Amino acid sequence: MAAIHTIHLTTQDGGALAFECAEDEHLIEAGARAGVYLPSRCRAGNCGTCHARCATGEYELQLCNSVTLPEEAVAEGDILMCRTFPRSAMTVEVAKNLADITSGPVRRD
Repeated sequence: MAAIHTIHLTTQDGGALAFECAEDEHLIEAGARAGVYLPSRCRAGNCGTCHARCATGEYELQLCNSVTLPEEAVAEGDILMCRTFPRSAMTVEVAKNLADITSGPVRRD
């Protein structure tokens, strides 16, 4: 069984929420399972809709589009939540308001 970590999410309007995420699931998937609908579109690391910044914690960032998430941004802690698998508890900063995260189901195109 994969280890489970707490993901603390903060929003640009000062909102905060938390959910559990196993090491074998990405943040978007774990959020949806917990009823936390994070901004996402492609879920393949190409569009950048799920862009965020990891303030604290360890994670594995799987392959994503280097135009969407350049190496310099990765070095500063930027992540794509659809490609991020936690390796410890994390604090993630999202440049969205809390209402943008909790207002409806994950959009699928």
